[in-house]
Amino acid sequence: MDLTSEEFFTKLDGCTEIPTTSQAPAGVFMEAFKEILDRDPGAEILGIFISQHLSGTFQSASIARNTFPRRSIRLVDSGSASFGLSLLIREAVKMRDAGVSAAQIEEKLNQLKQQLVVYVALETLKYLQKGGRLSATAAIVGTILQMKPVLRIQDGIITVAKKVRGNFAAYDWIVETLRAEPIDQTYAPCIGSTQCPKLLEAFTLRLKVAFGLSRLKHFDIGPVVGAYAGRGCVGIAYIQKK
Repeated sequence: MDLTSEEFFTKLDGCTEIPTTSQAPAGVFMEAFKEILDRDPGAEILGIFISQHLSGTFQSASIARNTFPRRSIRLVDSGSASFGLSLLIREAVKMRDAGVSAAQIEEKLNQLKQQLVVYVALETLKYLQKGGRLSATAAIVGTILQMKPVLRIQDGIITVAKKVRGNFAAYDWIVETLRAEPIDQTYAPCIGSTQCPKLLEAFTLRLKVAFGLSRLKHFDIGPVVGAYAGRGCVGIAYIQKK
């Protein structure tokens, strides 16, 4: 069954058991690689994937690649997900269009991903609890106290960076953290959200005022990540200055 993101989150709001997710099997990648190579036997293929710490997708693609041992198929573990992954894809496309080889793009992405950081603020603890990542007691107490967790994603590892009271306090904490961990504006940062336009507007305004960012590329966080984040999640992905 196909759902738009809006339809998915509407259903998620009322569900008692969260949906589960699964990676694409190796056969899907085999078919994709074969289609490209049949069309152009000399093609170079570069795949950029959600972190293998968060999904088995990279492993499925690796199994598929091994069935084409004499072909140029390069796979990059982004160390990230969702709109964090998109930042690396955008840089790869720029380099490809500039005539950079797949090997050079792979090398550059493996360098950049070490500086790729994602911060997200969650509106609710409910889905972390339902997904088994938070105890029911902690979720109830956190909800009563209006505690909002801020998650950090780097090198494929998700950590709770901070818990604050209220959405706006979470956004302010992210802004102050970005002052201490500066954005390398050579690479345009991007933001993501799950069906929460008012919260997104408040978060975006803080970033623009604090850092003079005139434009921020926005991505909708889809159902795969949204199943665990829930509606009301907002965040930023950026390349950190060395």
